[in-house]
Amino acid sequence: MKLSQLRKIVREELEKYDGGFTDEWNDQRKKNAEVLGYKLSGKSDIKEYWWDDLDDKVKDAYIKKHGEAPKRRGSTKDKAKSPEKDKEKSPEKKSIMTGKGRKKKSNPKKWEDIKAGDVYQLKNGELMHVINSGDNHIQTIIHPNPEHTSASGGKKRKRTMNFAKPGKSQYKPGFDPTTATFKQRIRNRVNPMNFNMIDKSTERKDESVTETKKRDYKAEYQARKGTYYDKYQSSTKAKKYRAELNQYNRKKGTYGNGDKKDASHKGGKIVGFESQSKNRSRKEKSRLKKEAISKAEWSQYPKYARKLKPYMKKLFKVPVRVRVIKQANHNPWIEVRVARFGKDIIPNDFRVKAAKVIGARGVRDWDNVNYGNIRVNSISLKYDEWKKLLGNKVKESLTKENLKKLALKEIKSILTEGTRWNVGIEAPNGKIASTYGHWDGYPEYAGKMLKRYYSNTGKVKQLLKLGKQGISSIDKSMKGGKDHTFNNAKKGETIFYGRDRGEKDNNTNISKNREDLLNGRNRWSGGTEFMYIWSVKDKKWYYVSRYSNPREWTELK
Repeated sequence: MKLSQLRKIVREELEKYDGGFTDEWNDQRKKNAEVLGYKLSGKSDIKEYWWDDLDDKVKDAYIKKHGEAPKRRGSTKDKAKSPEKDKEKSPEKKSIMTGKGRKKKSNPKKWEDIKAGDVYQLKNGELMHVINSGDNHIQTIIHPNPEHTSASGGKKRKRTMNFAKPGKSQYKPGFDPTTATFKQRIRNRVNPMNFNMIDKSTERKDESVTETKKRDYKAEYQARKGTYYDKYQSSTKAKKYRAELNQYNRKKGTYGNGDKKDASHKGGKIVGFESQSKNRSRKEKSRLKKEAISKAEWSQYPKYARKLKPYMKKLFKVPVRVRVIKQANHNPWIEVRVARFGKDIIPNDFRVKAAKVIGARGVRDWDNVNYGNIRVNSISLKYDEWKKLLGNKVKESLTKENLKKLALKEIKSILTEGTRWNVGIEAPNGKIASTYGHWDGYPEYAGKMLKRYYSNTGKVKQLLKLGKQGISSIDKSMKGGKDHTFNNAKKGETIFYGRDRGEKDNNTNISKNREDLLNGRNRWSGGTEFMYIWSVKDKKWYYVSRYSNPREWTELK
């Protein structure tokens, strides 16, 4: 006979007496005690209540938490009713409880309320003793309710259980489920904590009268909005954005002048100034859709495709077709396809490299890759993915067409000796006085001369004074002399239209600031291609180009 079956028989026998002991039963026990040689203590040696099975430490922890031992179910003993509680319950005198002096609720409302040593009573009558608590997991011992039996009919035993914080990983701390087997994941799984399983019937109900205030939804929204705004403005992205705007304003000389104008963006770049009302009220196109790419920016992709075609043909050793899939944004798709469809294929080694570049997962057969846009006869990748795959290997081949382009480029470089330019001086208040220059205005010559021989406020003023009617060409000296003329200039001497050729026209212009110089009435007059200004405040040369880089004012180096 099993022990569980024996316990069941004893329990059934005890139920006949409705939980009590008759005189016959006690007399029989005395006789049994005399035969077995022990004395009765007068106390029942049968544990009728689950509380008796607990350890002393658990009992002390429970009493410390709740102030008393749990009630025995079915007990008919009435507690002495205090007159104060009778007054509270009487309908004649209702007191408004402020919450002071109320008994602390025994059950947790939040995860942070659960501490090691706490004991909670569950809805099924079991006790949960917390033996270890952490930020995301707790370890408990569950003491069963003796009234409940196991599936085999026996008494349930106490057990250790782990619980996870709601929303956190439901595995034991330190366990990695990605590399574990199914059995290991089951063994290390942790139950998510459910506060509803804790018995709340023992909590004291709040009978206090509370006045409900009307919610100020507008104030709540403004508070949330303000919190989000502060969080965004303190981010690295926002700080970098503000620093870029401040730098642009300082370069233009408009920082803190109160002109009520903002630096406006287009395509992610600052393009100039506009009024605050327009700039701040306009909906950013980037929030709704990607901003359309300009023709100049788009031209780089077909150019790369033209370079890619001969390279891929040489690599695959078969004729190929290359095309850019048209789309109105950056980083378009570029497709490489074999010309003789069904006859030629793209080597598998190259397809493997392409799959690894895009981070392909789930490729069934690496010996014959056929994944997404990577096929046996065609590969479609984005522009940046092609650059990552091929690096700097794609170069322009020396075809007849390319040779013509190189020749035109060389001719253009020879003709740059007639490059028009302006040179000026910027006062501390931002005003600029400038004059006209005719020859050799590119940075490699005029910029180099200004940086090397005219990085001084006095020399710049003298250059502008002598160049009031314009400068033909600049060199390292402005002395001139008897033997120096316009048509027979000395070596190393600057040639001026007024001093050396006797012209009387005034080519000096006055601008309010750098923006006015670029976009004002006299902007880029006479075919000017480069502008140079000397900043008295910074004691540095700055320059800007009309057709090439830099398009913004940049320090001359």
